[in-house]
Amino acid sequence: MPYQFENRYTLTDEMVLEYVSQVCCKNLLRGSFLAFSLGTGLCLLFLLFHQRIPAAIAGFFAAASLVSGIYIPFFFLRRHPAPLQSSPRHETVVRFGEQIQLTENGRNDFFDYEQISKVHVFHTFYVLHVASPEVIVLSTSGFPNGELIPFWRFMREKRPDLKIEVIH
Repeated sequence: MPYQFENRYTLTDEMVLEYVSQVCCKNLLRGSFLAFSLGTGLCLLFLLFHQRIPAAIAGFFAAASLVSGIYIPFFFLRRHPAPLQSSPRHETVVRFGEQIQLTENGRNDFFDYEQISKVHVFHTFYVLHVASPEVIVLSTSGFPNGELIPFWRFMREKRPDLKIEVIH
């Protein structure tokens, strides 16, 4: 089966951390920021009315929200450490032709283009969501066969309805 595009990469800690913080924990981080803002506002309001005990409680709530918001990605990584502890790291190869072939740790998986539900675009990699929780990761610099712009044209031909979300 001839393949038009090929992507090769080795998973890095930076890729995993960016994915976890920007996708997996995004709503949790937003909620922590909202709770921090609410706690800070209540603390200031109580201080304005000289209510020290409620102000202290609201201040503690704000501080706890801030600390938890900062450490949520690290707690998530501690709970799901497999990508960071895979030693030695193996090269992953993804080929695109009639089907998508993913070769990882000597195992081949095949996917149809219709299985892709959405795409996340990051600074150094892309994530194709095929089935929860399965994803196909592509490196922006990992195309030894084919180039990036023709690859996205190819993907648009295969799936013109595909939702692509750019993550900053």
